Amino acid sequence: ALISEPAVLNAATPPLSEVDPVLQHQSGFALGLSCSALPLLQRLQKTGYVKQIALTVKAAEAIQTPPADLIRGSGAALLQQHWRGTVIVIGALGAVTRLIAPLIAGKSTDPAVLVLDAEARVVVPLLGGHQARAEALAYELAAVLGAIAVITGDCVSQKRLPLDAFGRDWGW
Repeated sequence: ALISEPAVLNAATPPLSEVDPVLQHQSGFALGLSCSALPLLQRLQKTGYVKQIALTVKAAEAIQTPPADLIRGSGAALLQQHWRGTVIVIGALGAVTRLIAPLIAGKSTDPAVLVLDAEARVVVPLLGGHQARAEALAYELAAVLGAIAVITGDCVSQKRLPLDAFGRDWGW
């Protein structure tokens, strides 16, 4: 596994979503699996990485004054409803894996799924590393949040090109 060092974007470094039109407006949804996820959800929304934030019903019940735009629902139903583009989930990898398992269809159609801890220490691209650009977005989010991107793909650890996505930017 390759673990990136925490990085911070400087003023001269545009977000990946600005230089890569495929990533624009794909990060529209983030789900928190516990009430401790709310501050990070709001931070992601404020920075423009997500337009909609959600908590599971149980997590939302633990919030005294939830934001007016907070979506509430079952994790499985919310993920099914927002299964496109990029999905960010704040919670345990095991829980997220179980929630997304019934939705996984294939490398060419699945969205990028990124998992973060509530303290924004790590960003893990769980699904769509190359095809949906989850690895690239993980590096970007890690830089913005001061987190560490945990990349486990063989192409990164072996310093090879991802052949399943090579040429995509040129229309191949």
